[in-house]
Amino acid sequence: MSFGCGWPLAEVNRLDTLDNRIAQHALSKKKTSFPHYARAGTARATVLSLPGSPAFLLTSSYVCMRTTVKHHVAGTVKRTVLAMAERYKIDGKSPSLKMGNYTLQVEVDEVGAEYEKIAREELRETPDVVADSVTKLRELLEAETDLNVPLDDGNYLYRFLRPCKFYPDSALDRMKKFYRFRLKHPELAANISPVNERNVFEQDLVTILPKRTQCGRRIMVIDAGKKWKPRECALTEIFKAVMIVLEASLIEPRTQICGAEVILDMCGLSMQHVLQFTPGLAMSIAHWTQVHFHGTDWKSFHTYIVADSLPLQYGGLMDIPENTGPKLHELLCRFKNEFEERNTHGYTKKSKVNNVS
Repeated sequence: MSFGCGWPLAEVNRLDTLDNRIAQHALSKKKTSFPHYARAGTARATVLSLPGSPAFLLTSSYVCMRTTVKHHVAGTVKRTVLAMAERYKIDGKSPSLKMGNYTLQVEVDEVGAEYEKIAREELRETPDVVADSVTKLRELLEAETDLNVPLDDGNYLYRFLRPCKFYPDSALDRMKKFYRFRLKHPELAANISPVNERNVFEQDLVTILPKRTQCGRRIMVIDAGKKWKPRECALTEIFKAVMIVLEASLIEPRTQICGAEVILDMCGLSMQHVLQFTPGLAMSIAHWTQVHFHGTDWKSFHTYIVADSLPLQYGGLMDIPENTGPKLHELLCRFKNEFEERNTHGYTKKSKVNNVS
């Protein structure tokens, strides 16, 4: 079973690249669609594709000033992205997690020529387009007096511009939908932080695979079958954990450009599990997912994700140890300050949910 989604919060399908590595990336717009979930057993794995996020625009009234202004914006964004990358490093190295003979590396450096090409060809991430888009998006956001967002944070704006291919109006609409969702569903999206959601990782229900797909996408695995004990872990906890992992993944420029795939393992699904999906929660999930069922047809599944990027239980080639959840939680907590900052963004508390357009 696989799901393709356009999640308002962290659309990750493809994000643009930096400059010509960083400017493009910092000012680029990514388009995300949730990964396709692959199902094993009677109802095992599903794959989701995630879209991208926005960036800001930069327009100039004078043609003679455009090049200078755009280079200034690109340079500013480049410095912002580089500073962000250095902030997460320890002793000059990016955070990582050892998984058997493999290593999950948080990739915060420049994206490289291959990803730059994807951003340029699929996300329209060029210096001119990025600069114009950033300027325009900033102007649009300044008019949204009830919406509190960091206008000067290029990496933040990229999260919305990239999934919209740097069309500022679409990026604004995506941003508003995401924050409306968070405002209307605080039980699912308020105060999202790995510090608050240790339980689901301790039970090893959500993890990230060390390798990317053949398309450069991150791969997340959700065990919603026999390993999940509803009395010990609520479905809302799993939902929040997924949002946390996706939000953390957006720190990576490459994930912003290419997106992510989510494998939903439903082997051992019981009626007790099914009953956790209340109508309201089911509608919330349906808001950002599309589903593709694969059953035990690994050949079909591997058209979405090649075997080289998958663990043995999904017909893959990687021998990865179980119970990596606790260590993953420790890794995610390294970014707790980032989550705390993001939780301050959105519609102001005085905003009336029904009045938010």
